[in-house]
Formats: sequence, structure tokens, C-alpha cells
Amino acid sequence: MPEKKLLDQIHDNGTLVRDWLNDNEMIMGQYGKINNHERFTNDNDHYTEYGLHKSNNDPQYKVQFFYDHDVAKFIPTGMGELPTEYMTLEAGRKRWDECISNGYNRVENS
Repeated sequence: MPEKKLLDQIHDNGTLVRDWLNDNEMIMGQYGKINNHERFTNDNDHYTEYGLHKSNNDPQYKVQFFYDHDVAKFIPTGMGELPTEYMTLEAGRKRWDECISNGYNRVENS
């Protein structure tokens, strides 16, 4: 679909083509919102998992990269009520690099 068509209005209430595609989960990752978080809790989905650990009281993370879906999942461990975060692979790589530069260490198969 041509990019300029995404901003076409398809309903009288102001809904755009892009909104309809997002609401019906037709776009994901860097191309739209990730609404269905439960989709990435299925053990049948292939992902690569690592741990990010730091020696002080900072949060520890289990990080899952779903390469087929362009999604990175950051799961805080041992820090109470911190939420799991979902982002595109590109944003996940940036977050990963920031953690490493701030003293976190990678632990495989955490």
C-alpha cells in the first residue's frame, strides 16, 4: 500500500486507514503499535533469550528477541512490580546497548 494512502480517512468518525490497520493488528513492530502482548508469551514462538545483570540494586532483565516478529521483550526480574516492556528490535538494540554501556553484563540463557 502506498504510504500516502495510510492517512486516508475511511470512516466519518475520523478513523484513518493506518488506525484501522493498527486496531486490527495488521501492522506491528516498527510499522505500528504492539497491542497483543499475550502473543509473545507463547512458548512456540522462536526467540533468543539473554540476561542483563548488574552488581548493584539496579533492575535485572531477561531479554527475549523475537526476530521473526521484529519485537524485543524486556522482562524485569527480582524488582517487584516493574512492567515488562515490548519494543521493536531496533529500539531493543538501542536499549540493550545503553544497558551494556551503563555497566550491565550479558548472561546467556538466563
